Order: sequence, then structure tokens, then C-alpha cells
Amino acid sequence: MASNDVSRRSFISNSTFTAAGVATGLSYYFSRDNTPYPEADTVKVGFIGIGARGGALLRAMLRVPCSQVVHICDVRESMQIEKQKNVQDFAKINKPNNRHIDPAYLENKNLPLRTPNWRDVINDPNVDAVVIATPQYLHGPMAIAALEAGKSVYCEKAMAYTVGECKDLFRLATERRKTQVFQVGHQRHYSKMYRKVKEMVLGGRIGNVVAARAQWNRNDEIRRPCERPELEKLINWRLYKEFNGGLMSEFASHQIDVINMLLGTHPESVCGMGGQDYPRYKDDRTTTDNVHVILNYMNDWKEHVKDANGEWRFEAKKDAQGNTTKFPARFSYMSIMMNSLLRPSEIIFGDEGSIQITLGGGDFWKEAKVLKKPDKIAQGTNPFGSHQKSIMLSGSTVVGVGKGLPPSDEAIENKYDRTDWTQFIGKIPGGHSPQETLLALNSFLNCIRRAKKGLDYHVSANVKVGLWGAIPDIMANIAMEEGRTVKWSEFFDESWDKEWAKWPDLSVEETEKLEAAPPKDKKVT
Repeated sequence: MASNDVSRRSFISNSTFTAAGVATGLSYYFSRDNTPYPEADTVKVGFIGIGARGGALLRAMLRVPCSQVVHICDVRESMQIEKQKNVQDFAKINKPNNRHIDPAYLENKNLPLRTPNWRDVINDPNVDAVVIATPQYLHGPMAIAALEAGKSVYCEKAMAYTVGECKDLFRLATERRKTQVFQVGHQRHYSKMYRKVKEMVLGGRIGNVVAARAQWNRNDEIRRPCERPELEKLINWRLYKEFNGGLMSEFASHQIDVINMLLGTHPESVCGMGGQDYPRYKDDRTTTDNVHVILNYMNDWKEHVKDANGEWRFEAKKDAQGNTTKFPARFSYMSIMMNSLLRPSEIIFGDEGSIQITLGGGDFWKEAKVLKKPDKIAQGTNPFGSHQKSIMLSGSTVVGVGKGLPPSDEAIENKYDRTDWTQFIGKIPGGHSPQETLLALNSFLNCIRRAKKGLDYHVSANVKVGLWGAIPDIMANIAMEEGRTVKWSEFFDESWDKEWAKWPDLSVEETEKLEAAPPKDKKVT
């Protein structure tokens, strides 16, 4: 795929700012009053946990229009001081042309409060919303306490550590959703590329999804340097299962979430193998250094049909009783810490085609047997080759990719608007994808603004998404420890179907309307 790589590099080289350029570009952009928010719509945010991921979220939040970081919490005072300085440094660089930055920052005033006690943050009346980026075992208790304190919550994945915490958090977030926003850190829901893939799969571009495969491989012991022995478990909590679910919660949860999103449901059962097996990592860790898991989904069988307007639709047929024909779609997952070749990526297999997705872009193939069918060609299938199009993260266009494709077969356009504020921001340290994280946080704040004004809003990575992403991690760990197949029905009976229905899945178009900035002239009710 050399031509794809060249196009990606070319696009990036033409649109990426240097460190100075990022600051200047962002300041210039906001100095022209391009922000869609009035000053009164500033959302004041408190951070609980400002380590690697929490620090990346904080640095991203500083760049989201009309957000203000007012309180930070970490048990390490050195981290509190460092992140407080991050806020001031950002203000110094961007203030010259950015009227949305509090000038008091430059005089060591109005800097975020610092505390080692997370309850100080949720009890602060000046805080509108809380970002929780602590070890996983603290997610549930902290998120529940924050919601009970009246705050909106952005909680990193996996949403909670136990089944009970997931259920309690689901009920509370559902109860409070009219006035309080709850969002989980499954940022792929905000990726332009993954949203495009979702549209393609739901639109039947690869037919019925019959299987999926994913992996997140690294050649890394995931152990961070520790300045003092007594801080070992505080720094390297990912290695100990009393604090988190290991590879399943830290890596697999992202990709299980992708398959859930594309199939619109959760797995029915999970089985697998894994353990602490590699001689290189024979230390005191208790989480796995490899996992090989199969998740079984039940999918609706769908067919391409023409509607009354002659447009092709992809939908499940129902019998007289309203039932659909279901079939299994199995998802094979692997994460190993001794080889990094495939890294994070997913392949979705349909009976008419396949889509491969990576953090750098994606590709789309058609099955050979459908290339010559007139009805498939009418739906957009190119009859000249199985490699149909490329799905690009950058939004650049590739013409004539693959042998035999005519020049008119361009890449599927997946543009980030180059006039949008996210394009004025370079790589954020600790963030896998700057745009995904920025868009996720911006949507979170917009949903808060909409809720405050009594407007409808929609959270793509809502509490149902968070629960569906967290429970399979728990099921997989039980399956590996007990050597058996673990079923979803062990934790949720059919009465929960009514609960899932309270959080409907919307189309990408509907979602983007309900996560946009509220109208400036809308009065607060």
C-alpha cells in the first residue's frame, strides 16, 4: 500500500504546524472570534488523576474553546505542580491573540486549585464537570460520587471495575441524564474515520458482518520507571489486577467497543486463554502478558432492498411476529506483549466485502463473487477490482489506488474541515489521536451546554456504551481464569433490554446535530 503511505505523508507534511505554529495558529484562529460559544458558556472543569492519560486529557482540554480548568487532583504533589504550570504555560503562549484565555493566569492568579483529595474536586461549587483518569478500580466509586454531587462526568475507560459498579453507574447516569452529562473515554466514537466505517457497515457496503478480528500488540513490558520502591504500585498499577483488568480493560476495551458500535449490540458469550507466560516478564505482575479471546455476537441477518424512492436500503426482515433471523458473528481478539507487528487494528469481514481499520487509515475490499452482479454494481461496487477504496484518517484523496481501478475511483472522502479549530492543533503528548480526543472533549462540553439550556443532546460514548465495553472485559478475564465460556446472561436477564432501549443508537448525522454547539441566541430556561 505504498501509494497510500505517500499520500498520508504528503498530506501531513502540508498541514501540520510546528510547535510555534500551533500556538500562533490557534491564537490567530480564536482572535478572529471563530468560537461558536458566548463567554457565558464557559465550562469549568476539575481533573481527578493527571498522570499519563489524565495529563493528555488536560492538555487537550486547554485547547478546547471556552473550557477552563479550575481544579486538579493527584496524590503526587509533583504532578499537581507540573500540571498547574502546564495551564500557565499554555496561557503565556496563546494569550497574545486569544481573548478566551483568562489574563489572570499570567499573573499567577486564578490558576487551578491543587489537592491530593479527589472529594475536594467534586465538592467544589465552582466545578461544572469532572474528568476522571485514575486507575480503573477507582472509576466507578469516583464517577458515582461525582454524579451524586451534581457534576457532569467524563470517565476514562474501562468505565468501572466490577459488574455491580457498572450496573449502579448505569442506573444513576440514566436517572440524572436530563441535567447531567456522563461520557466514557471511548474516543473512537468521535473519530471521523470510525464514524465513516460505521456508516458503511450499517449501510450494507460489506453485506452482513460474519466475523471480525482485532489485535493490539506491543513488544513492551508496560512497566514505567519508578523513582521510589514504595511508589511501584502507584506508578505501575496496570500490572496488578487488584487495580485494573489488565490487557482486556486497557487495550481490548477500545476494540470491543468498536465491534459493539458496528454491530449495535453486545457479545452473548466469551471464551479464551491467556496468562503470565513470557519468561522475559517473570516479575511480580498479576495481570496477563497475553490474551487470546473469542467473543460471540448474535447479529440480525439483513438484505439489500429498494425503498419506495428507488434508494437501496440494508435492513433486517421481520416475520409476522416481528422477529428477525439471527446468526452468530464471532470476534477474535489478541493482545501480546512480545511482538508489535500488527499493533492496534481491526478487520471487519462481511459476506460481500471487508474493511480494515488502523489508527492511520483504512481500506475497503469487495468479495470477488459480488463484483460482477449488476445489482451490486448499481449500489456502488466497482467491477474492476476487489480493492474498492481507501478510507483515510487525514481526509486526503487517493486516485486510482490498486491495479485496474479507473482514475474516477477516488478515496472515500473523510475530511476534517481544515478551517475547523482542531486543525490548528498539533500532536498532544500522551494522546493517540489529537483530533479524536479534541472532538470527544468538545462534544462533552457542548452536551453540557445543551443540557444547561434545556436542549436535547446525544452522547455517542454514553453510559450504555461504557457498560457494554466494560462487561466483556470482565467476562474475558473470568473465562481465562476459570477455563470456561462465560455468558452475558449470567449478569443481565431479559429485563435489561428495556434499560438499553433508554439509550438509542442514532445515525452519525443525527448525532452530530445533537452534539453541536447550542445556538448563541438560545436563552437559558
